[in-house]
Amino acid sequence: HPGNLYFRDGQAGLLDWQAVRRGHPGRELAYTMVTSMTAESRRECQRDLLDVYRGALAAAGGPELDRDGL
Repeated sequence: HPGNLYFRDGQAGLLDWQAVRRGHPGRELAYTMVTSMTAESRRECQRDLLDVYRGALAAAGGPELDRDGL
């Protein structure tokens, strides 16, 4: 939902409190990709998006996951 986007210091982010829960870090990423991208777009950039997400997650103090772990 566009209301869940925010921008700060030239960076975009997502914020959604609708279904707050503890779970696998890739769950929200998968949901966002499936609901906001076409299947073709996901195939084209899935690996790059996963790598960026993994790096940002680790940089923010989260777990350092390999591609298969995500």
